[in-house]
Amino acid sequence: MLSPSEYLQDAGLPQSEDGPEAAVSRVLGRALADVHARDPGAAHVLDVVAHVTDNAPLSLLVGDEAGATRQDVVRMCQLNLLQPSGSTTGAGGQRVELYSMHRLLQTAAREQRSAGPALAALERELGKFVFND
Repeated sequence: MLSPSEYLQDAGLPQSEDGPEAAVSRVLGRALADVHARDPGAAHVLDVVAHVTDNAPLSLLVGDEAGATRQDVVRMCQLNLLQPSGSTTGAGGQRVELYSMHRLLQTAAREQRSAGPALAALERELGKFVFND
């Protein structure tokens, strides 16, 4: 994994006076702002992944009132803002796709965006479970 300094150097970006982490955060923040301005569904996906742990299941990212779709997830993977992180077996034996976000991007997103979409997605998922005494 690249350090923030190496990332800036490889991208041909100038070093910042306040440190490489702050410079990388600003660059990633601009990318996030662009996604939010252009594509609300994809922005919702990023907001959820930013505030949950690694390996967020696809069902947590799509299919709610925000209108996010699997295509939004695919688009974010194509832009390297998300990465497929494997799969697991869910209830009933079905395959569950998992997605993660690079730590630097996750930090930038957490600094700039609310955890509200992630909390709403978690509440929706928990509502699917039937709890027995």
